[in-house]
Amino acid sequence: MGSEMCIRDSHNAPDPTLQVVDIYVNGVKTLDNFNFRKASPFQTLPANTPVVIGFAPFSSTAYKDTIKTVTLDPLRPGRSYHLIATGVVDTSKYQHNPDGRPFALTVSVLEGALETSSETGKTAVRVGHYSSDSPQITVKNASVTLGSNLGYGDASPQYALVTPAIDTAWIYDLDNKKVRGYVCDFRGNNKAVLLLASGFAKPDSNQNGPSFKLILVDVGGGVNTNLAEVEPGTVSVDDENGLTSTWTIGPNPSSDFLTVNVPLAPGIAPDDCSAELISASGSIVYKGAMTLNGTMLSASISVSPLSIGTYQLRVISASGTIIGSTGLVVTR
Repeated sequence: MGSEMCIRDSHNAPDPTLQVVDIYVNGVKTLDNFNFRKASPFQTLPANTPVVIGFAPFSSTAYKDTIKTVTLDPLRPGRSYHLIATGVVDTSKYQHNPDGRPFALTVSVLEGALETSSETGKTAVRVGHYSSDSPQITVKNASVTLGSNLGYGDASPQYALVTPAIDTAWIYDLDNKKVRGYVCDFRGNNKAVLLLASGFAKPDSNQNGPSFKLILVDVGGGVNTNLAEVEPGTVSVDDENGLTSTWTIGPNPSSDFLTVNVPLAPGIAPDDCSAELISASGSIVYKGAMTLNGTMLSASISVSPLSIGTYQLRVISASGTIIGSTGLVVTR
């Protein structure tokens, strides 16, 4: 790349006044009508020179309309970076960071951005903490720590390598207690993704801004803001793999109706169980009650309205306990 470097921009600043902005880079409008929780694909910029990033209202017509500018130190040539907008314009209107960290609007610079995984057959995941009123967090799946003891503004120094699968990323607090899980689609051909903490833990203390969640940013600039949430006390998707050997599911792949038969788990009330289908983007696209037939929980699910693709079939109790999950393919 010579005297150029490669960057990708992510808008993760939860200030409601910045819901939609125009972004100027070195005086030139680079991103028009850039929405909160959106990202751009990678692009190249000159290196070895300061980078001035200006935030302007979405109706701006020129650089003079900017309401805030951030000047970054010169970035090195031949490198790749994630540039992540975070923080708020007027800190006096928002709850201060519990660790005493500054949270005024800025741009976080992450060097070493990957466009593909560093290991064939694995998905590379890097975690960043950009929820300004949240304490330190650790993020893990069933087998790997994705980000450890991250305070506001921190990101994991390197990517964690995980098995390409639908998986649950769990947030842990400082006492190593599970707080919340998010179902993530880490499948793909040597993917590299960002998993970012976003929004406010207490929206009502922060101008009713967006609520806390994890968002998943892919290399092309796509952002999944609707990861299915899992409450503490349930197991992760990876933990469930050994629980479905006694399930009867068919046909799989399916194009019309899917029949599901699951042994009744001890201590689970049969009239409280439901089957869910979760899309590759993490959205729950079906949820329906299961019926008891002898010792089996059963459901017949019409998949004909669903798009072709892969889904996660999950059986869950009313209390949120996941009895098990498995993959499903919808064809035509």
